[in-house]
Amino acid sequence: MADCVFQRISKHSSARLIDEIPVLCVGYDLALRVEEVGFLRRSAFNPETGSIEVRRLKHKGQQDIYILELSGWCLEVLNRYLEARQVSDVIFPISTRTIQRRFRRRANAVGLSEDYTFHCLRHSKVTHIALKQFDEKGVVDELSLSKFAGHLRVETTRTYVHLATMHLAFGRRVPGAP
Repeated sequence: MADCVFQRISKHSSARLIDEIPVLCVGYDLALRVEEVGFLRRSAFNPETGSIEVRRLKHKGQQDIYILELSGWCLEVLNRYLEARQVSDVIFPISTRTIQRRFRRRANAVGLSEDYTFHCLRHSKVTHIALKQFDEKGVVDELSLSKFAGHLRVETTRTYVHLATMHLAFGRRVPGAP
């Protein structure tokens, strides 16, 4: 996990990477683990509101079920994908290996290192949320972010909060500095 945390990329780079590829858009937007993509069901998705049932994998394969809401841009991508394909109840009827291959092809196309994996995309999303919350409110709701990410412990989420606050501190100009 630690390697992925330091492989976080900007929101702009994330947007170039996922480039309206439905499985990557949804994976990023919901901060999914690659194995969790296969649990997404059409019957548990509301195409009007974007709410979708997500089964988060926990310690030793235990699952917790969350209802999350897709961002507007991601909802549009997913609805176009579903309208164009006759899929059964499984939204993405492909293997995790195929998802990983598609991800790697796209990552190579935008020039990301081999170290940046699908799982790192999940870490980037969590860090982007922490950055946004900290920038807008000056604090991060660690408990909500931890629940969103499906972390067992809030301490795991604090890694992202720490990176977000460090990023903002180094990115801001100091008054009186050139």
